[in-house]
Amino acid sequence: MARGALTALAWCAALALLVSGGSASYTGERLFWRAERVSAPIVKDPGRATPERFADAIAAFDRVIRKARGTAWAARAHLAVGSLYALQSQYESARGAYSLVLRDYSQLTQLCLTARVATAEAYKREQRWEDAAQVYRDISESHPWTRIGLEAPLAIATLYDQHGQPERAVEARERAVLTYLNAISMAPTPETSANAKGYLALAYHQLGDWDAAVRTLEELAAMSSGVNQPLVLLSLGSLYQAQQGHKEAAEQAFTRLASEFPEPPAATAAKTRLEHLSIQLVSN
Repeated sequence: MARGALTALAWCAALALLVSGGSASYTGERLFWRAERVSAPIVKDPGRATPERFADAIAAFDRVIRKARGTAWAARAHLAVGSLYALQSQYESARGAYSLVLRDYSQLTQLCLTARVATAEAYKREQRWEDAAQVYRDISESHPWTRIGLEAPLAIATLYDQHGQPERAVEARERAVLTYLNAISMAPTPETSANAKGYLALAYHQLGDWDAAVRTLEELAAMSSGVNQPLVLLSLGSLYQAQQGHKEAAEQAFTRLASEFPEPPAATAAKTRLEHLSIQLVSN
């Protein structure tokens, strides 16, 4: 066969693949929104939905999965099916649906994160705390720079707190400190490093290490970019305010907050805290 003919065949094959993929995505989107319309009344008031209506909604999302396999719409349909099972307290089936997102759509990182969070929630509903904690560990490892990924180490500690295991909660917070210290050194951007340092300050505070928490927040307050300065200054001032003998340092933090961020809500919060310190905020 001539070289030109081979090239033409290759282009035709690529075009057919492109058209096929686009067609599946279009079909998936259309079917997904149809399924959403079926499930919307159930989600709004699950207590009044009959098993038959749940089954109809699940069948509608299953059609998305069959007709648009490999697309993001199919992954979203798996999540929707899991949610419908969870609303019926069928948590094992819900986790089965979520696991298919992780197995078949690992490239869709945001949907995989949603699946992991939903899996942890299903375990919590069944009071399977250790299983939920393990999922949070997976979230921390698989999505380390997301907000939820950074929160996950402390979420484990909260689980133990809520269910009467204070020693394990302390251990979890100590591990969180190590996780955040490592994240700070490995962070891909100044912003993610600053985010990790903010959670490090929170971990220190929850452990009762006031000096380390304040020191970490002071480092953040000294940074010129990549930091949510209003939140840092408010947190720093609040820590000083809660500690005996540090009223002046609290005043300085809140005054700086009001001066550098004169618009609400930052200025409003600063003024309120200063009033609690019995200090009048005097403007020019």
